[in-house]
Amino acid sequence: MDDDDSALFCFVFSCVAYVPEPENVTLLKTALSLYRRFDQYADAILIAMQLNDMDIVQEIFTTCPDP
Repeated sequence: MDDDDSALFCFVFSCVAYVPEPENVTLLKTALSLYRRFDQYADAILIAMQLNDMDIVQEIFTTCPDP
C-alpha cells in the first residue's frame, strides 16, 4: 500500500460521519474490504467494531498472521 492508497482510505473513512444511514454502513463496509485487501488488520478491526459486527472482528483476529 502506498501513500495514494492510504489517502483514499482516509477519505472514504472520514466521509462516514457526514453520510446518513444506510449509506454510512455501505461506506464502512467498503473501507473494511479495502483494509482487509491490503492487510491493514488493525484498521479493519476498528471498522468492524464501528459496524458492531463481532463475527468479522473475530474472523480478522483468526486470519491475521502473527508478526
